[in-house]
Amino acid sequence: MKLREGKNEFGSPISVHKCSDCGEEFTVCPPAADNWGGCLSQECESYDPGRDVDGLFGDDSGKIVNLDDQRPHLTISADCIGIKECHVIPVALVNKWISGEIPTSNIPNSVLRTILYDWLRSLPVPDTDT
Repeated sequence: MKLREGKNEFGSPISVHKCSDCGEEFTVCPPAADNWGGCLSQECESYDPGRDVDGLFGDDSGKIVNLDDQRPHLTISADCIGIKECHVIPVALVNKWISGEIPTSNIPNSVLRTILYDWLRSLPVPDTDT
């Protein structure tokens, strides 16, 4: 169940949820548009490690990780749409968005806008520059 929205310790927008199975609270970043199916507590029966992006990078968020362990991955820079952000996203996660296993509402807005921008510019149609 979605409880509220806010910001994490890095200033990024999040949503706070409470699992209906175990009662644990967890956060989703970027914020989920509605309720998040399942739980992000590893002790919960409804925990799905495929939806736990933090789990892909280990438990220590301050730890430097080897991105080779997350290959293949995409590096998406949002500079082309005027946003100073860069995302490294495992292809396995993108495939879960495509298959519907993870809702597309969880794709960061800047990532979606950058992908659409690049895709539109690759099409043979006039006036694709914004």
